[in-house]
Amino acid sequence: MKNYYLLLAYIILCLFHSRIDCRSTTIKFYTLFESFGSQTQELKNSTVINYNKSGLATDSTLFSHSVPLSEKYVYVTGIAEGVKLQKTYNKKPVLSYKFTYDMNENRSSTSLYGIGDTLFWREFYKYDSTNRIIKTLRYSPGKAINVEKKLFKDEQEPTWKENFIYDSTGFELKKEEIYDGYILEQTDFIKNENGIFIKKNEYFDPSVIFRTTYFHNKFGQIINEITIERYGNSLESRNYNYDEFGNKIKTNIYGSNGLLTEKLEIRHYELKQRITKVYLDSAENIINEIEIRLDDLYRPIVEASIDRNKRLIEKKVYMYDILDRVSSIKTYDMLRRGKNDHEIPTTLITYEYH
Repeated sequence: MKNYYLLLAYIILCLFHSRIDCRSTTIKFYTLFESFGSQTQELKNSTVINYNKSGLATDSTLFSHSVPLSEKYVYVTGIAEGVKLQKTYNKKPVLSYKFTYDMNENRSSTSLYGIGDTLFWREFYKYDSTNRIIKTLRYSPGKAINVEKKLFKDEQEPTWKENFIYDSTGFELKKEEIYDGYILEQTDFIKNENGIFIKKNEYFDPSVIFRTTYFHNKFGQIINEITIERYGNSLESRNYNYDEFGNKIKTNIYGSNGLLTEKLEIRHYELKQRITKVYLDSAENIINEIEIRLDDLYRPIVEASIDRNKRLIEKKVYMYDILDRVSSIKTYDMLRRGKNDHEIPTTLITYEYH
């Protein structure tokens, strides 16, 4: 299960930050075994990502290759053949994502589906006039959506809209945010004794899972993000610091009670082509470190995980093809050693571009 979520993390990272010059990419996740000096690999999961003409991901599907033999083969009969086994398939779909984009090619929505095209959740992204993301909202259509709040009939494409209600003097009294035709957020305003309109209350439909709001500095960098759940209670908040070159160097993570829970310090050594990430608890005790070695193109080539006792526990090795695209990532367990102090690989992720 751990490897399954690691695969998802790699896929999501790839989807959100890549513009690919191909029609599709297949990512395969293998577990590796060594026995008596020989290595075998077993394909556990694979993901197929499709792209539009602009190189933006339109959909992806995660397949499981851990199919029981009882499902992989079926008995069939034929004339003068008796009963025989026939292979049906060696993988089955588990999850799939679908993506939409606005006219500026910003991702406008992500939808997650399960087996049988069951929609688990849909996520919307809102941008300002300079294409900076300012809000993310995720909701589950299968939850108890207030049908009375639905304004429009189902539309073919996921949509996000705003509706404003004003008083006779032109002051805003209510703001409604509409997703897929449903009012998922509603904010009411009231005039205080000084004549200033302030927020009175905020409504979230029961289907809302969370909402994240982003704040930027004058350079367009995200400096703060706040995530709340459907009842308006805080789930988590983060703030970020940058150096003079625009590199992110510090992240502070706060829990639902507003207290600091974790820190991340990122140290950039450009001359040495190295990045070190240090994870700390609220008392600034080291939890673990990630050291990343870069090549001449500043791509990661080796990523080492170090625990709080300064032990090297895991290593990832990145390989690239002739078009400078990642082709494989192999992970090694550095706490165990094979024959003649040989490093033991545990997983392999391969990337095939079509």
